[in-house]
Amino acid sequence: KNKVILRAIRDIKEGEILSINYLDDRWLNFTQRQAFIKDHWGFECGCLKCKEDQINDPLSHKNELKEVQNC
Repeated sequence: KNKVILRAIRDIKEGEILSINYLDDRWLNFTQRQAFIKDHWGFECGCLKCKEDQINDPLSHKNELKEVQNC
């Protein structure tokens, strides 16, 4: 079984959201971050930053534009 053990340096409140930064994304746009995370971690990120950046990243909309053009 795959399992992760986390050790906290402070008390964690019940219901508190825990998160992890999977990469140093200062130099990557949304599309590059998604590709890296998919290749290295096996999932598509849906965090708030990615959701916001997806709206503002023109490369993230290229497939949507192709679909509209093919209609």
